[in-house]
Amino acid sequence: LEAFGDQHNMAIALHHLGIVKTQVGKRVEGLEDIERSMDLFREIGDRRGLRNSMSILANIHIALGKYGRARELHAECQGIFDEIGDPMGKAPGIHSLSLIAFRQEDSEASENYSRRALEIFSQFGVPYGTSKVLNNLGEIEWVRGNFHHSKKIFMDALAATRNVPSLARHRGTGNVLRGLGRTEVGLGEVAGAKGLLRAALERAVEGQCVDSALARCPRFAASELGGGGVVGGGW
Repeated sequence: LEAFGDQHNMAIALHHLGIVKTQVGKRVEGLEDIERSMDLFREIGDRRGLRNSMSILANIHIALGKYGRARELHAECQGIFDEIGDPMGKAPGIHSLSLIAFRQEDSEASENYSRRALEIFSQFGVPYGTSKVLNNLGEIEWVRGNFHHSKKIFMDALAATRNVPSLARHRGTGNVLRGLGRTEVGLGEVAGAKGLLRAALERAVEGQCVDSALARCPRFAASELGGGGVVGGGW
């Protein structure tokens, strides 16, 4: 690290500063800082630093709905992973490409990316990554109306979260339980869906992502379960 001098330290500082800014809602400023860190890493030839900033930047663009730019960044990242010999590192980016395809309503491409990511996560024994990808595959089958198949995949995702560290486990479990709840609605099991969605919110609270859960579960419950839904049931 010392060989890179001050530019390297500046690149690292900008990278982390950009992340903090995006987390507190200053996305434009955060993007600018991460872009600057990316340029510095590229200038000094730090491929790993470039990869890290590029991956973060790509995911911010996904959150902003700028899928074209996100896809370009992740594609370049995949090349860097090949270059530095990090096959496991490719999996999160491939998973992100799956999410882009899913949001653009291309379920076939999303499934193909997800299965590639799942193969890598499984090979290297990464339970959190495995659970996230399985959750996405469950969502794909749910969108297709294959509720029985979707339920089975969500159950596999739930099993994978048991080996995930506590905070991430709560978040991952909450996402999977939400998916299972939606699947139960598709199968006509409204009572079971209510219990699962309540449990999803509880896990979200434990995982410190309650705002995300409130934005998803009660709104879904009100529209899908009718009337007050789960919200009226005391959430």
